[in-house]
Amino acid sequence: MKYNNMELHLKRYEYPEMIKKGLIFPVSYSEIKTLPCSRKYSFKYIEGFSSNSYSRPLTFGISWHYVCEQILIKTIKTDQIMDNKEINDVCDKYLVHFLEGELKNKYFYEGVTIKGEIESIVTQIKLGIIGWAKNWSENIHPRYKVIAVELALGMPISCDGKVLRKKMTFVKHEFKDCEILRLPVSGELDKNGKSFSKDNYVPEIQMGDKISTESLKNTCISKQIKFFKVGKLDCLLQSRETGGLWILDHKTSGSPKGYKTKMQFNLQLHNYCSLVRYAIKEGRFSDLNSDNLIVEGVMWDIASSKYNPMQFDSDGKLKKLKRPIPPYHIVKEYVEKNKLEDSYSDYLDLLEEKNLDKYFLVEEMISEEDMDRCELEDYCYVQEMIIKRKKAEIVNLRSPSDLSVKIPRFTICETYNFCQFYINCFANTAMHKIQYKREANMFWRSIL
Repeated sequence: MKYNNMELHLKRYEYPEMIKKGLIFPVSYSEIKTLPCSRKYSFKYIEGFSSNSYSRPLTFGISWHYVCEQILIKTIKTDQIMDNKEINDVCDKYLVHFLEGELKNKYFYEGVTIKGEIESIVTQIKLGIIGWAKNWSENIHPRYKVIAVELALGMPISCDGKVLRKKMTFVKHEFKDCEILRLPVSGELDKNGKSFSKDNYVPEIQMGDKISTESLKNTCISKQIKFFKVGKLDCLLQSRETGGLWILDHKTSGSPKGYKTKMQFNLQLHNYCSLVRYAIKEGRFSDLNSDNLIVEGVMWDIASSKYNPMQFDSDGKLKKLKRPIPPYHIVKEYVEKNKLEDSYSDYLDLLEEKNLDKYFLVEEMISEEDMDRCELEDYCYVQEMIIKRKKAEIVNLRSPSDLSVKIPRFTICETYNFCQFYINCFANTAMHKIQYKREANMFWRSIL
């Protein structure tokens, strides 16, 4: 097998430029963020457990991101924000189709239907996205130009110019038409971490269109591999005044004002800044009109996830509700269309004031020192990750105590009842006995 001719397949990063990177070990900020809890890290990134349970908040957030992405893709071409009709068309046509694909294999609680959830989410987003577009037109678009959306980037993880390389053990699967390398799951290797365990544990793992248990032959190999940091930016902006680059992230929350205060402790975008800086050095943005292209800062575009429709009394008259209030821009459009300004002037003033709590923009400058620090921290965290992974790979499947020693829980669980793995975690269920479907987060494929 020629390992230098392999294709990298990484969840959420199935782009030609990422696939061509071949036999590297990609690490995302999300993976690093999971490290404090070894058990959760193992569930998600070593075992590759996936659940098809439906989550309304998660689906709303994904849908919001999708609509923002569609709007901003057109903004790149026209340097203008879509009008209300175009935005509603995106929701009615593209978002509905997108959600049908997202939800088709999900498990729902009794009484909840795909059709009902799609209608509810689309209605909610249509109530809020017009205000978001207005806020963007007034506070972001005049100062920044949209350069890219959903931009995937990568760079070597290094310290003092030395790229991090480590020898890792892989499981090689041989099929009729290809060979696949993947990383071992918990308990799959012997105590030396170089051969299969004596339990002959053969996990069933989905690897693209292949399943591990259907391979013709499985072997263990060791190979030194480079480590890369990867990230996907929601949006990359360029300042119209200075020419500097800014990274923007879309966020939704039931309480945007409270969520806003947490952003100063969220280092994800700071971490992404070094990716953009590396891309600049590599000539990725050479077509941008700027004499001295640098990364200037980060911003969070925070929007509410709760919007209420207008309500009318039995005579068809719009109610002046103060709780729950309807969106300002929706009411304003209705009032102007029906020439009701005199009757609803004060109410519109109230809604406009309340609208300030629905959308927030947090901006923060970043320095070269900040980016240097993030790169050094990545170097440290990834070495910690390697240790956690190698401990998990040699867990004795017949020993509950060995599971607790090598893959311990975080000392204070901050996501209990919100973590998708909390039931199995608290029961201390052995990894090989958990019935969730396994899907490789990444694998490497060579066409024969």
